[in-house]
Amino acid sequence: MKAKSGQKTLLASVLMSSPGPIVLGIALLYGRSATQIADFIRRTAELLSIIVSYIVFRILQRNAGYTGEEKNKLEYKANLSVGLAMCLSGLAM
Repeated sequence: MKAKSGQKTLLASVLMSSPGPIVLGIALLYGRSATQIADFIRRTAELLSIIVSYIVFRILQRNAGYTGEEKNKLEYKANLSVGLAMCLSGLAM
């Protein structure tokens, strides 16, 4: 039950965050300001990190045959990508 709720929450997060980079990309084409570029990079990095988290969550939920070490490696890679996205977002601002 809890895994299903977590999956729905992550999916809703992906769906709600998806239009942000598109809208900002269109605005960037018209405005071309440094603030819009930074916001576009930030939103895109955040969306990519949410998508990576969702994919890792789905993989771990579907394949119960992973050992503890394999799960840790996959979660480490996901955490690393989210951390890099946060750093990129911070640098853009």
